[in-house]
Amino acid sequence: MRPKSKADSTASFDDQSSSLTQPVLLNRIANRIRQSLELGEILSATVAEVRSFLGTDRIKIYQFQPEGHGLVIAESIYEDRLPSLYGLNFPADDIPTYARELFLRARQRTIIDLSTHQIGISALDSVETGEPLETQDIRYRPIDPCHLEYLIAMGVKSSVVVPIVIETASRSESELPSLQSNQHLWGLLVSHHSEPRTVTEEELRFIQSVVDQVSVAIAQSILLEQVREQAKQEANINRVTAVLYTLPPVKLQAALEETVALFRGSGGRLYLPTNETQQSIELYVCGTQPEQIDRIHNRYIEENLLWQKFLTAKVHAGDSKSSSGIKPWSVEWMRAMYALSAVPWESNTNSNIWPIADIYREPLFRTLVPAFQNTQIRGVLIVPLYFGQEVVGCLTIFREDSDREIVWAGEHDPDTRQLSPRQSFAAWRQIKKEQAQSWTEADIRLAQALSELFSSAVKHYRLYGQLQTLNANLELQVQVRTAELQHSNAIANQQRAGAGILSKLQKALDVETICRTATQEVRQLLNIDRVAIYCFDADWGGGFIRNLESVSPAWTQIVLATRTVWNDSYLQETQGGRYKNHEISNVSDIYNAGLSPCHIEVLEHYCIRAFLVIPIFIGDKLWGLLGAYNHSTPRLWKDSELVFTNQFAAHLGAVLDRKQAEIDLLEAKEQFELALRASHDGFWDWDLVTGEMYYSPRWKEMLGYDDSELPNSPETWKALIFDEDYPLTLQLIEDYNTGKVDQFLMTQRFYHKDGSTVYILSQAIHVKDENERVVRMIGAHSDVTKMVKIQEAMETSKMQLASVLNSSLDGIMAFRSVRNKAGEIQDFEWLLANPAACEMINRKPEDLIGKYLLEEMPGNLEEGLFERYIQVVETGTMMDREFCYDRDGLNSWFQNIAVKLGDGFVVTFRNVTNIKRSEQALQEANRQLEERVGELNQRNSEMVLLSEISDFLQACLTIKEASATIATLVQSLFPECSGGIFITANSRNRLEIVTSWGNPLYSETIFHPKDCWALRRGRVHWMGSDRHELICNHINHKDPPAESLCIPMIAQGETLGLLYLCTTAPHTISESKQRLARTVAEQVGMAIANLTLRETLQNQSIRDPLTGLFNRRYLEEFLTKEIDRAQRNHYSIGIIMLDIDNFKQFNDTLGHEAGDFVLQEIGYLLKKMIRVSDVACRYGGEEMTVILPESSLEDTYIKAEELREAIAQLKLNYNGKRLEGLTASCGVACFPDRGTTGNAVIIAADAALYQAKGSGRNKVIVAKK
Repeated sequence: MRPKSKADSTASFDDQSSSLTQPVLLNRIANRIRQSLELGEILSATVAEVRSFLGTDRIKIYQFQPEGHGLVIAESIYEDRLPSLYGLNFPADDIPTYARELFLRARQRTIIDLSTHQIGISALDSVETGEPLETQDIRYRPIDPCHLEYLIAMGVKSSVVVPIVIETASRSESELPSLQSNQHLWGLLVSHHSEPRTVTEEELRFIQSVVDQVSVAIAQSILLEQVREQAKQEANINRVTAVLYTLPPVKLQAALEETVALFRGSGGRLYLPTNETQQSIELYVCGTQPEQIDRIHNRYIEENLLWQKFLTAKVHAGDSKSSSGIKPWSVEWMRAMYALSAVPWESNTNSNIWPIADIYREPLFRTLVPAFQNTQIRGVLIVPLYFGQEVVGCLTIFREDSDREIVWAGEHDPDTRQLSPRQSFAAWRQIKKEQAQSWTEADIRLAQALSELFSSAVKHYRLYGQLQTLNANLELQVQVRTAELQHSNAIANQQRAGAGILSKLQKALDVETICRTATQEVRQLLNIDRVAIYCFDADWGGGFIRNLESVSPAWTQIVLATRTVWNDSYLQETQGGRYKNHEISNVSDIYNAGLSPCHIEVLEHYCIRAFLVIPIFIGDKLWGLLGAYNHSTPRLWKDSELVFTNQFAAHLGAVLDRKQAEIDLLEAKEQFELALRASHDGFWDWDLVTGEMYYSPRWKEMLGYDDSELPNSPETWKALIFDEDYPLTLQLIEDYNTGKVDQFLMTQRFYHKDGSTVYILSQAIHVKDENERVVRMIGAHSDVTKMVKIQEAMETSKMQLASVLNSSLDGIMAFRSVRNKAGEIQDFEWLLANPAACEMINRKPEDLIGKYLLEEMPGNLEEGLFERYIQVVETGTMMDREFCYDRDGLNSWFQNIAVKLGDGFVVTFRNVTNIKRSEQALQEANRQLEERVGELNQRNSEMVLLSEISDFLQACLTIKEASATIATLVQSLFPECSGGIFITANSRNRLEIVTSWGNPLYSETIFHPKDCWALRRGRVHWMGSDRHELICNHINHKDPPAESLCIPMIAQGETLGLLYLCTTAPHTISESKQRLARTVAEQVGMAIANLTLRETLQNQSIRDPLTGLFNRRYLEEFLTKEIDRAQRNHYSIGIIMLDIDNFKQFNDTLGHEAGDFVLQEIGYLLKKMIRVSDVACRYGGEEMTVILPESSLEDTYIKAEELREAIAQLKLNYNGKRLEGLTASCGVACFPDRGTTGNAVIIAADAALYQAKGSGRNKVIVAKK
């Protein structure tokens, strides 16, 4: 323990009276902490208790903020003896990083008396080892002078600081420094007193115990905040889920709007790319949007190359990584590929999400920046949507910039605060304009959760669309094929004859067998020589089918030709002639039938004497001819034979039609099965005659089985279907096959192989024979398990429908068609009208429901709306119309959308009267937009020049070089303007031109800052033809320019100069040119600030801060270079070593301040009396050196005498006292006479100096050889 000093004017805690002991007070503080979960209440109570216990003037709790600075969040002050600091922010440099590390090591810091620099007591040895603690421990470090002045400015004479340390699970880069990975410096508990005060070990232990309790409370508060944040995030996700899964369909637009609101964004978009089933891109947008990156080809920002690569990085790369361990095309990988440094203000804990706090500072985003330039968007959050290994979309959230206000303790200037401590801690408000908002870790976690949610929803949305399309196609195919089969069966069933022959024909397996059997049976029944079949081609040509005729053995040598029945050209030209009209041709004797000679000749050639030809129709189409021929004798055809053959031909056509239908059905079955296979549906075929059952492999796969695991039998179906659904299915089959219902469609439940339930949508059609008996059923199974679950969710949503209708701002009405006996729509009956609709049309619900449209609002007929509604109902076409309704007591513009609903329609409408009134303003906006496009093109070229200016300025080494560059490049940006760059002098009382361009300039080249409105107001000043009275004083008033623009060049809060533009042409310096000029001024100002800082730092590194002379390091460098030049050019260098006589006695008598004043004055004298090429340096203490290039030993001696005499004649006054008796001694040497190296010459001159001082001082001695 350190002994108390005499300066300790106040008693210790042991001497103070207190009604509470330490344990009692600690218990009371602990109880207060346990009674509240709100950190603010805990900290307020703690500081009040500690201040009351210690009796000090102020207790405060100082919390370190994520940005690095600190904030006073709790404070207790005794009777306003010290000013309040509550709610004020302190810069990060007030407690630098190394000081925070020391706090973690020591945990305590006490200052007893600022006036004596006395620090407090602490344990000197380690508790664990007993060894002395490190000297850099903050408890034992001397008080820093800057910190001393800092506390004095606060009115503090003594202080105690105890760090508040909490344990953390891990350490991120943004956390404050710590010695252990699980310790985090959260803040400080600080005690301030306006008088000196000692602190006992008991008090320190008490404060440390209180801080330990507070640390636990803070950790609990952080955990509570995390739990609340997690609960809030889950609630947000549930809200988006509720909006998203209000099926059908998935409400992506509403979910997007809800998501943008959750992120406090200004806009967002949901991009759904094309895939195998989705042929077009879908884009949902909300709020502020960027422009397309290619308007001509309609390309969106998501189609940017790097954007696309980032979206597909996870899919294409899989688990593969590059040699650096980074996944290809991730953000980290792209930064490495383009040699870009990491962006410090962004935190991306998930490589699948790309948070961009500021698009204008993200190099990877530079090609997309033009699309955002017309917006206020600064932040972008890109969230890829994956479903398995497929990119199903991209969710993007936009944020705009915002202004931030922060209240500092005293005016905060980060560039000058290190030069001197602040003298005032009064509240100073700083407003930071257009600040980008960083994406927090909570935002990233929410985005990750929503990514999975949206990915699943988008996939379900597309699957639902595919399922609807497939079901519609399947239903259409079944209906079309069923109609064809029913038509074919009707024709076949109407024409039956020859039961025995037809039975054989029906058993035939193909058309050829049918025809051969038919000719044989007919020839035997008619007892005729030949029966043949003539078949037409597609072009109505044709011929006899040789292998299908039946001929008696006596006439097999005669082969019929294609022209036997009639001239082919006649049949072809007439497309079947008389036969297409169902007429027959019967000739008993060719010689008595009145046939033409040529026809008789053909028949004689084939020995035909009598014939009977009957057309064969398949459906309504003439397929061919059935011919019966007698070769030997004439034959009288009986009526029964004519009826028989006519009926037989009809039935033959029916049989052929049926057989063709079976072939078509087989092909349709194959196509049907292929379609089902493509749609992932199962297929089954049940022969009701034989009882055989067939299940497709996909049917079995739906239930978890391979094709070989389940037999194709009815027992399989019975074993897998739910017992409750089995009798219902049998009943529906019976009702469908007996005609009680017109379709077979039901949902069935089956047992999956793993024991789960599979919901199957079963659809089927039946096939009937010629007796209208059902002989076969063919059906499809669709797995609708997901849809059933969706429908269950829909049932819940139906309960919300009424509230949705009632809360909708749009009018919604539903109508049912009122038709006459002819089926024509005569009117529409009101079924539904929500409150918004009733309000818009000034009606009550009870005045509408059940009433007719034309009775209540006949104006619909006059306006033509009624006919459009009829078209919607009859054609299913949606109506989207905007119109003015000036009927039935209304006079408003409406936007009307009507869609078919059953035998009626639903109409949604809104009052757009205000929108119509805004159309004129919109047209004007479009015109302005076109002008803006032209401006953007101009700005694009200006941006290129700005980039070039920035590159050149960064490459310049001096302000002079930068000025020449500016004059060349800036003139290209303002070709019709003259201008110049003015730099503020060090004295701050004038501005001097450093470069100019164009002619004339219209401005003075040197002027006072008060002569410029821009510098006086600290903002841009423009003067035009209508504002000549606001012309700046530095501009020519007699012959002023048409326009002028003055822009202060400000960097880091300091006005460095002025950018000046002028022109003789009015309306040249437009607003866009003014914005461009501001950008140029910012770049030039920043460049000049950097160059000035560089020159200042360089000057500080070679100058002595007290005298302004060069320092010893510069002397050595300069002398070495100068000697090299002297050796090359053969000239000498003079050296003068000068020392002020009796300076130590002078310094001890009058004080160090007076000594410093003398050194400064002599330094100024040396700089004034030497040449520009000479160099004066402070060699050390009061000893100075002067280097005289190209000076002989004699010249050097003369200059030394002049300096000695000038010092002796100095008349100095300091603090009202006259300083007399100043003299100096000098030693003179010369290169190369007194040494061949710089060090040797200086040693020689120094030796001569000491000789001069030893021989009486105030002399000049030349060094000896």
